[in-house]
Amino acid sequence: MMSLFAFSFGTACGVFWELYEFTADGLGGLNLQRYEEAGRMLIGRAALMDTMTDLIADLIGAFLMALIGYLLMKRDPSASRYLIFKSKHQNFFSSSYF
Repeated sequence: MMSLFAFSFGTACGVFWELYEFTADGLGGLNLQRYEEAGRMLIGRAALMDTMTDLIADLIGAFLMALIGYLLMKRDPSASRYLIFKSKHQNFFSSSYF
C-alpha cells in the first residue's frame, strides 16, 4: 500500500505541476510548456512534447522511488523507520494532551 501511495502521490505532484504551467502560461503569458519556439506557435504533436515528456519523466521517477521503497520494505519490514521524519527537539505541543 505504501508503494502504491508513493507512486500515486508522485504522479499527482507531476500532474499538478503541469496544471500550474498551463495556468501560468494562460494568465501570465509565459512559455513554461514550450508551446512557442523562436516566436512562432507550435502546432499539434510538437506543442505537446514538453508536457508529455514531463509526465513520462514523472511516471518513471514515481515508479522508481516506489520500487526502491517496496524493495527496502520487503527486505527489512522495519525499514519504514527510515521513511519517517522525527524531530530531535521536543516542542510545546508534543508534551500536551488535548
